Formats: sequence, C-alpha cells, structure tokens
Amino acid sequence: MQTADRQQHPGKSLSHSQQTWSYRLTWAFWGVGLATIGMGHTVTSYSAGMAIPDWPSVFGHFPFLFPLHEWFRHWDVFLAQSHRLIVTILAIFSLILTGFFWKIRWNPHKWLATAVFILICLQAALGASRVLLGDIGVAAIHACVGPLCFGLITVLLVVASPSYEQLCRSHHEATRRRWRKAVTVALFIAGLTYLQLVLLAQLRHVLPQQPPIQALLIVIGQGILWAVIGMIVVTAAMVLRKPLCNVMTRKLLWLVIGLYCLHLVLGLSAWIVNFNFPAWFLSHVLAVEYTIVQGGVFQVIVSTAFALVSSLLFAASLALLICAAVDRGANVDSDHN
Repeated sequence: MQTADRQQHPGKSLSHSQQTWSYRLTWAFWGVGLATIGMGHTVTSYSAGMAIPDWPSVFGHFPFLFPLHEWFRHWDVFLAQSHRLIVTILAIFSLILTGFFWKIRWNPHKWLATAVFILICLQAALGASRVLLGDIGVAAIHACVGPLCFGLITVLLVVASPSYEQLCRSHHEATRRRWRKAVTVALFIAGLTYLQLVLLAQLRHVLPQQPPIQALLIVIGQGILWAVIGMIVVTAAMVLRKPLCNVMTRKLLWLVIGLYCLHLVLGLSAWIVNFNFPAWFLSHVLAVEYTIVQGGVFQVIVSTAFALVSSLLFAASLALLICAAVDRGANVDSDHN
C-alpha cells in the first residue's frame, strides 16, 4: 500500500528541500533549453549553420579550446560556435538532472528526464549530421526535433513543480464527459501547433530543387492552421472555464491564448519584413527602405522571434495537455462514488 501510494503521489516521498532543489534545477535546465532553441533559430535566420565546416572539432581545434579572437572575428562563426557550446551545456545539464531524478524522484519523472536526455542526444546527432553531410533536408528534420525536445523539457518542468504534485493529490468535481472534451481540445492544440512548427521548418530550410509553388502552399497552410488553432483555443476557453477546471490549467490556458496572439502578430510581421507585402502597410504604417535584404537586422529579429514564440506556444500547449489530463483519476473516483 505504501509503495502504491508513493507511485501515485510522488511528492509525498520527497522532503521539502529535495522538492525545492529539484524544481529549481529543472527551472535552470528549462532556461538553458530556451537559450538553446533561441540561438538555434538565430543561426537559422542568419543561415550560419554551416559556418563551421567540421565536427566535433572547430576548424581543427578542440571545441572548448577554440581561440577567442577567432571566435569573435566573424559573426556567423560566433553564432555557430555559441550554439554548439550551449547544446553541450544542455546535454551535460540533462545528464546531471537525469541522475538526480533517478536518485530522488519516482515514476514517471525519472523516465521523462531520461527521455529528454535521449532526445537531446538525438538532436545533437542530427546537428552533427547536418554539418558533416551538408544536407539541408537533415537541417529541416533537425528544426522539427528541436521544438519537440524543448516541449518535453517544459513538460518535465511542469510535472516537477509542487503545484502539479498538489494537483495530482487533489480531487475535482468533474464528469468524465467534460474531462474527455478538455483532453481532446488540449491534444488538438498541441498537435496543430507542432504541425505548424513542421511547416515553418520547411519554409526556413528551402531545398534547392523545391518549386516556388511549394513555399506558397506552406504559407497558405500556415494561414489555415492559424485560423483553426484560433477556433480551438476559443473552444478550450469555453470547455476549461472556471470553476470547472483547476487553477493551474486555467493559467496555462491564458498563457496559450497570449502566446497565440503574439505568435499571430509576429507571423504577420515576419511576412511583411521578408516579402515587403502588403503594399498598404508599407505606404501608411511603416516604410521599409529595402526590397528584401537577406539577413537584415530587423528581418532577423522578427523572424527569430516568430520561430521562438512558435516553439513556446507548442511547449505551453503540451503543459496544458498534461494538466487537463491529470483530472482523470478524480473523474474516475467521482463516477465510482
């Protein structure tokens, strides 16, 4: 009975200091993950992924012994080397955190931490393959796995939080039908936001043989997904309304709504700064002085911010999904009673 209770309520087996420190370490890990994915999007925006032609060495040097004056001499090299170092720090951090979770945490936390570490290693292997093979198709796959990795890190942060563990121990009056609706809506948001990331990865890694019509179809697909996700987010606000869901789920829902609105604004801005369209915006709102400047500062900032917010939206959607799903045990108990 005691073992079953520990597996169902892992927070009971931890001291206050263990719970606090594991949560703080997970927050720090999440921060490194955010920096990693932000730097990765910046590298893509500047097309600096192939600035360093060898791996794991850096122009023949051991990565941590690469001369500083060479590192800061060229902007593309600085971005590529910085990204590699951040990924290395993330992998080491993940290994340490996984060992820490295996020592003090119970299922499923330690297995989730292990899955995150494996996915980070896979992402690093894809990055190395991109450099060694020079295949832009590998770069597109690499761009799809990155947000998925960051999403799992976010899930790990949520399940390690004291609020989530308290939520697992609490019971809410809810029907099984409402629970199914909440989980279904949250699942659709997470799935569609990831599909949008996949389309964005294809748009940011254009193959040489790719016809122009394909890029246009991707943009149209992005617009359709924007509309569908918006409708589902509105549906989620109705299904997960107060007082029918827990406080943590409602906060995550508002976070998803805010990120969706920001994502929409940045997506439209990215279209304008990349293609100078529509004409009325350039005439009456903001006059852009160039037709298209590849790698222009304003263009890079907006494009990188759009990609980063897209990843954050997917991560927040995963967090919303697991918090909506946690009411299942309470629903079963309620139906049984």
